[in-house]
Amino acid sequence: MQPQARRSLCPILRKNCCRFKKNTRTVTGPVRRGNIASTWTNNNCESANHVLKTAIQSKMQDLPKIIDTLYKIVKCDQEERCRAIRDTGNFRLSDRFQHHYCEISNWSTLSKDNRQKRMKRFLKDLGKHNNLTFVSTD
Repeated sequence: MQPQARRSLCPILRKNCCRFKKNTRTVTGPVRRGNIASTWTNNNCESANHVLKTAIQSKMQDLPKIIDTLYKIVKCDQEERCRAIRDTGNFRLSDRFQHHYCEISNWSTLSKDNRQKRMKRFLKDLGKHNNLTFVSTD
């Protein structure tokens, strides 16, 4: 490690880490200060990383190609959220978002603008626990 990095990084690591097992450290500072919940995991990050790696087949890509791939992933996610509102896709709304549910027969009668408004309201709604949670029906 470079001397400058050692002087600036090591004190931060010592402040935020504590011994967990012999010769192992775990980050606890942010939890002690209340910055993150003690039950936080990086599963969502790992899942998103897996989806991206699968989409690009774990190969180096040019920036325009990665941007296009990310756009397609986000577009697909938006379509799945829309299907969840209608209860027609692979996901269903969790209990705290059930008020967004719309029967498929009603959905088909909505104008494009009204559909977009419903989606925007849904995406802005953080639910009771500040969490956009979908449950897989697979």
